[in-house]
Amino acid sequence: MMIICRLNSANAQNDKPMVTIQSIANGEHVISMVPWTVGGQDLLMVVTERTVTVNRETGPIRVLTFYRKGDEGLIKIFNLETLNSFVTAFPLHEVGGRLFVAWTSGSAFQFAVYTSDGENVKQVLETSSRGMPEFVIDQAENESILVTKKLLVNGEWRRSAASTTDIYSWDGAKYRLVANVPWNARLAASAPKAR
Repeated sequence: MMIICRLNSANAQNDKPMVTIQSIANGEHVISMVPWTVGGQDLLMVVTERTVTVNRETGPIRVLTFYRKGDEGLIKIFNLETLNSFVTAFPLHEVGGRLFVAWTSGSAFQFAVYTSDGENVKQVLETSSRGMPEFVIDQAENESILVTKKLLVNGEWRRSAASTTDIYSWDGAKYRLVANVPWNARLAASAPKAR
């Protein structure tokens, strides 16, 4: 494993709430690290995987953790364990804003969006679909997330004229479902003038 950046390793001990990137990777498989800056505060999203045994069944568990940069290391501020497989994560804006995370559970994608005040992280959207969402950014730099329900057509899950799309828009505190529209009307319906 290659460590891309390294903080002071003096805080890698388990008796302190601060950790380093090196201690995060210790004993777990690191799947993804995504830096995220919110209000001048540097955060780091890390997805790791480890093997667990439950009732003689062994399998992987993935852990989504958010850290805040402290004076001497990283401070864990959010943790979530899941059996889903990690797909991707990225900030929805260059600085600030929210962070989008996608997982797959076999037959569908699971989506979550997180927000932070720099001190804490909270989930502000959770939804799912058989396909990845689309993002529409308006002139005020606010995003709408378009989640289309695919239909089974000739044995394949596809977007079609009969599909519908849920449009979620950020209202400053959370995402709200603003419309459910036919798939072919989704872009016009998500435009600022349509709301």
